[in-house]
Amino acid sequence: MCACASGTFSNQTHATECGNCLSGTFSLSNGATKCEGCPIGRASNLTRLSDQCPVCSPGFYADQPGMTGCKPCEVGKASGIYEARNCTQCKLPLYQLNQGASTCSQCDFGKYLVLIQSVIQRPPCADCPANAICGGNTEADSAAPPSNALTIVQPAALAIRAAEGYWLKFDPQTGRYTTLQCQHARCSSDGKCSEGRVQE
Repeated sequence: MCACASGTFSNQTHATECGNCLSGTFSLSNGATKCEGCPIGRASNLTRLSDQCPVCSPGFYADQPGMTGCKPCEVGKASGIYEARNCTQCKLPLYQLNQGASTCSQCDFGKYLVLIQSVIQRPPCADCPANAICGGNTEADSAAPPSNALTIVQPAALAIRAAEGYWLKFDPQTGRYTTLQCQHARCSSDGKCSEGRVQE
C-alpha cells in the first residue's frame, strides 16, 4: 500500500485504507500515523484537512486545541487580533453589549455610561445631566466634594459637578479638573461663580 496522503492517516502496519482527519484535526505530510489537533487560536470544521487550521478572526477565539470552530467573544469582551486564545474584558468606562466584537465601545463626549447595580443598561449611553461635565464615562460621583485639593482626572469620572460654592477649573495641559472655592458667597453648582469671578 502507498503512504496515506496528507489529510489522512493510518496507525496500522500494512493497512489497506487510510482514515480521514476529523474536524478539528489536520495532517500536513504523506504517511501520517495520526492527525494533529488544531492549535489554540485556530479551528476547522473540515475533514481531511491537509493544511494548517485557519486562524480565528478578530472578535473570535479558540482557547483549546482541536476545536472545530472559533467561539465569539462573550458580551462584555472583545478581541482585536487574529489567532486569539481569549478575549479581553472591557473595563469601565468601556463596554460591549454584543457578541463577537473586535473592539470595546465608549459613550461619546457629552454622554455617560448608565449603570444600575453594576449592570449596563440599554441603551447604554445617556445625555449628560444638567450642570455636569461628561467625558463619555460612567456616572460616578456626580457631585464633587467641597475640597480645593480634589483633582478629578478625565475620563476616570464621567459626570462631574461642582459642589455649591465651588467651581471646576480645567487644565488643558494635564486634562484635569480641580475643584476650587468661589471667592464670593453666591455661587451656583454649574461650575461657575455667579459674579463671574473665580479663585485663581
